[in-house]
Amino acid sequence: PLGMILSLFVAILAYSLMVFVTVGTLPADELRTSLTPIVDSASIFLSKPGVILLGLAAILAFLSTANAGIMSASRYLLALGRDGLAPAFLSKINKKFHTPHYAVIITGFFISLSLFLKLDILVEAASLVLIIGYILSCLCVIIMRESDVQNYRPIFKTPIYPIPQIVGIIGFIYLVLEMGK
Repeated sequence: PLGMILSLFVAILAYSLMVFVTVGTLPADELRTSLTPIVDSASIFLSKPGVILLGLAAILAFLSTANAGIMSASRYLLALGRDGLAPAFLSKINKKFHTPHYAVIITGFFISLSLFLKLDILVEAASLVLIIGYILSCLCVIIMRESDVQNYRPIFKTPIYPIPQIVGIIGFIYLVLEMGK
């Protein structure tokens, strides 16, 4: 938990500094209408090599995120195959690479198909699924804590429980409502 919290604060600090610099370098009118404000800001104080470097970093970040998404999503198929809720071949592990290769291939296929969907709908649907997952996670913490399940003995306990979970549930529901149809 400490590592997760520290990495979250490092990411918040990095993004906050980036937004601070972006807002400080771009005029308000340009910032309001730009579809690429980070790149526009970088072009002001990093010049052409900085923009190229930033673009390369964005492409690498996108590829690593996509790879992590495929690898983590395939684990759901692996677990479903092991539990008998999906075909058993999904639980097979490659002997050479020690990966659930059938699950990875199927997940990669469906993610590739999703590239042909309208981008705005795809982004909103993906965001909605993640937000609902966060809502359910907050709710599960409360349910597990209050149900006194015998085998549930968490090592880490949330400070000022259940306030963060309740704020999380309310905040994420607000985000879903703000997304609209």
